[in-house]
Amino acid sequence: ESYFDVMSRLEPVVVEIESQVKPVVVISHADTLQVLYSYFLGIPIVESSQVLIHKHEIIELLPTVGGTLHQERYSLDVGDDGVGSLELLSADMFSILHTAEEEQATGPTVSSPLRKEMLPPGYLV
Repeated sequence: ESYFDVMSRLEPVVVEIESQVKPVVVISHADTLQVLYSYFLGIPIVESSQVLIHKHEIIELLPTVGGTLHQERYSLDVGDDGVGSLELLSADMFSILHTAEEEQATGPTVSSPLRKEMLPPGYLV
């Protein structure tokens, strides 16, 4: 299954996540998480395979005022006794807003929640 297929299959999931007002937890395979992460950060789908999703890692994306996402990554270490502990690995801010000029340059938005800029040229939604 290609990343484009995964993206198409995840469209209803994206709609559901975006409609939630409470926190959402997604536990899935790495390729699915790469596509979701790419969507929310505006990374083109052709670059999704380069997104690092580590085992036993929690990625928290928090929307902030001004259209940015605050990201924190935590490592979940499970000891020999089966007890886990979290360690903050990194924290970053990402802008997900597009200026009016960028929107005008890229054309009208598509009706699908999947962002047009994630798709390669000629790919139809």
